[in-house]
Amino acid sequence: MSLINPVNKSFCLEQICESNYQKLFKLIPN
Repeated sequence: MSLINPVNKSFCLEQICESNYQKLFKLIPN
């Protein structure tokens, strides 16, 4: 994990946040 450069790490974190946000959005009744 420490070998990943900042750009790729940032991209991965962004993907994780997006997937988590979508899951939360589905759980929250609007």
